[in-house]
Amino acid sequence: MGSPTPAIGPSPPSIRLSLGVTGHREDHPLYASNRERIHATLKDVFDLIAASIAKCAPPFGQPFAPTRLHSMLADGADQRAAEEALQRGWELVAPLPFGAQLNRAINAAPSSASDARALLDGAAPSGMDSARLAEAITQLYAQARLFELADDDDEIRAAFLAMHDTPNDVRLADGFKADASLRVAQAARLVIEQSDVMIAIWDGIRASFIGGTGHSVATALALGANVIWIDPAEPEAWRLLTTPEALASLRTVVGTE
Repeated sequence: MGSPTPAIGPSPPSIRLSLGVTGHREDHPLYASNRERIHATLKDVFDLIAASIAKCAPPFGQPFAPTRLHSMLADGADQRAAEEALQRGWELVAPLPFGAQLNRAINAAPSSASDARALLDGAAPSGMDSARLAEAITQLYAQARLFELADDDDEIRAAFLAMHDTPNDVRLADGFKADASLRVAQAARLVIEQSDVMIAIWDGIRASFIGGTGHSVATALALGANVIWIDPAEPEAWRLLTTPEALASLRTVVGTE
């Protein structure tokens, strides 16, 4: 009898660092007024993360897999972080609160019913600002792995159109915002649960808006995730938050998100 063939087990799993990002949009006053400083700080944080990984010896004798960034790709902090990740050859994963086309339409912020319909049909809007926003997120779609939370798209789409068809009806606008915020919060939780560390570009003022940046930060800390907090008013003084109690010391004034 010959020698038995040695059993060959599966290869060791690839190890990677997974990051998540949440943050203000371009039109947030502090983000808009400190954009270049915020972007420089975000780059510095990513540089520090990359350098730290390079210094570590990977387990199992295998190289680390590329760092993964989870971003919902909204304009502002989400898109800037996504661009930084892609420039470094990192993997970009985009958990979307809605199907990709509906998500694009909502994020393009159309100012007319005709542009809302054009966006939902996959066409270009006539408004220049909406066209710019739609193009930016479309380009990132092509470079990301999308995970679309599209279960309620029919209802959200109907509410989105109704709001634009009757722009003076505050009740319709509030209803759409409430329903959409719940979907955004669900996608944000997915980002948190899939990330080892969250990066938050947030003014530190309010965490009560469902689906907002502060709500995501509070949720992450409650779930035990560490959060790198970048204050848009003073981005160079970023710091690490590790417990929900850390939120009490950030700010005491009441503002808007």
